[in-house]
Amino acid sequence: MVRITEEEFTDLDGRVRKMRTIEAARARIQHTDGKVEEYSDTTAEEWPWTPDDRPPEWRLFGIPIPQFFERRLRLDGVTISLLSDNGEIILKIGSIAMGMQMSAGSPIHLMGSEIPLDS
Repeated sequence: MVRITEEEFTDLDGRVRKMRTIEAARARIQHTDGKVEEYSDTTAEEWPWTPDDRPPEWRLFGIPIPQFFERRLRLDGVTISLLSDNGEIILKIGSIAMGMQMSAGSPIHLMGSEIPLDS
């Protein structure tokens, strides 16, 4: 079952920020060539430091990254939609890039900007 949570915290400047998390969602990846892939048990975390004049940025975990290298898939033009339990799109992400944490225990993940659902 998909879980959506929102957490508020105060940053070092005293500004209250919100971070949304979506857990256990199904991810639908749409490639520019029309190919569609789906993965279950995906987690998305909103990046709380996105500048105010830009759409929210999200980090995606649970999508097997090595396949992009093995099949030489390009990320430009790819969109990723997170789906609710009934298949409804709850988040759509574009401008996909790979991100890495600089510690041994942190996984490689995908990052992207939120796309309004009405576009």
